[in-house]
Amino acid sequence: MIPLLADPSAFEAAVDLPADGGRTNSPVVGGRDSNGRSWPGIAAIYIDGYVECTGVLIAPNVVLTAGHCAEGITGVSLNASDIGGLRAEIAAERVVAYPKWLRTYDLALVFLADDAVAAPAVLAQGCVIDQWLKSGNAVDLVGYGATDKWEEEYTDLLQAGATTIIDPECTDTSRGCHPAISPGGELSAGGNGVDTCAGDSGGPLYLRTDAGIFLAGITSRAFDDARLPCSEGGIYVRPDAVIDWIEAQIGMELAAPDCDALAAEGDAAERAITSMSYEVGVCGVVETRGGAWVVPLVMLGAGRRRRG
Repeated sequence: MIPLLADPSAFEAAVDLPADGGRTNSPVVGGRDSNGRSWPGIAAIYIDGYVECTGVLIAPNVVLTAGHCAEGITGVSLNASDIGGLRAEIAAERVVAYPKWLRTYDLALVFLADDAVAAPAVLAQGCVIDQWLKSGNAVDLVGYGATDKWEEEYTDLLQAGATTIIDPECTDTSRGCHPAISPGGELSAGGNGVDTCAGDSGGPLYLRTDAGIFLAGITSRAFDDARLPCSEGGIYVRPDAVIDWIEAQIGMELAAPDCDALAAEGDAAERAITSMSYEVGVCGVVETRGGAWVVPLVMLGAGRRRRG
């Protein structure tokens, strides 16, 4: 298993930095200019010479994006903060969309002609899903798409917006969750002015945790009952639901959280806290959520589509 090396606090700090030397843009919708190096594997997807979708690197030569972006992909650029005047850095060799993606998993794999220098994102799975993929928990939406609720305004600068999970299992089929893969194949997130939009399709929804930042969703579409093109939240495909398919296509195991190490760190921290509580009492040092200790863990190792 490959460890996630990044410190989550570093991501939090970096996303606040303007990527354009001072230009301002209307803020993903409800987001802000962001540094491409702040987000593991962020990819600009080129279709007919233009950035039409977003994606995320998950293996040295494989980018994950939306199935509805699959047609016509010619290449990608990785970790770009500003796509103005930028051409695709790595050509696409072939693209494989998930079977019947329109009513199942809106995903596609872009196989690159060369290995990327950038580090791949680590998929949320196992203990990370169990502990942190919950309603109300913090996520970040990142992409190169439109920045207004009418999907009319664009910027060359990468955008990132902080929001929360609505439904980690995407159980509400009346709002557009696909019945064939519900529960657990998708999640919903965003709203209240923070949302992905046209051009953000295929881009990452990153899950913030005490153990780091993980890829938990791929931008797909708006809710069926949305009154505006963007800003009211939407639906994201969960890559953890199709890990077997991804690994079969790419012929290798994906990077994964080291759950044994996380459990060991959590046990050690809880023992230390319990000991402290016995000696001096719990004086607001530790918070509880749902009856469990909340401790910092160290990582060791068919609604409107969002295409531009």
